[in-house]
Amino acid sequence: MGCVDSVGRRIDAGARYHDLGFLFHCKEKEVGLTIVFAGCVAKEFGVTREFGFGESWYTKPVGSLSYRMVCQGNEKHVTVEVAECIANLDQGRKVLAVGQCDKYGDDRMFTCLKHESGAILARLTTIEQKVLDYKKFTTVDGQMCPMLEK
Repeated sequence: MGCVDSVGRRIDAGARYHDLGFLFHCKEKEVGLTIVFAGCVAKEFGVTREFGFGESWYTKPVGSLSYRMVCQGNEKHVTVEVAECIANLDQGRKVLAVGQCDKYGDDRMFTCLKHESGAILARLTTIEQKVLDYKKFTTVDGQMCPMLEK
């Protein structure tokens, strides 16, 4: 007895398998079998790995920006969410939670904001010092972002 994945492969009862970017479990029930989510599958440092619910990993940097991702869910639902944006350039490493922005060096603003489409966008923007001295920062998209308290 076993389960069948999305491409028709037979999966043994009790086995875990990768499919469609997620980790599934062919779970035995009192009567029969069911397929449930067991986590996420992602590449970290070039290696494909499995991540359980609540576990996190880092994306490959694009330029000087990367993200810390988290596998969220349970046996019925699973999502991959951005937990933090990371900038790593000449002023060192800075980590921001989604919805935050802060100065990066003397002339840049680092933002980690959720776009209205749902996408999380990390940006480093060059700004004049007088603008950086305000408590709030307005992004190019017009979003207000609270500065981190020092």
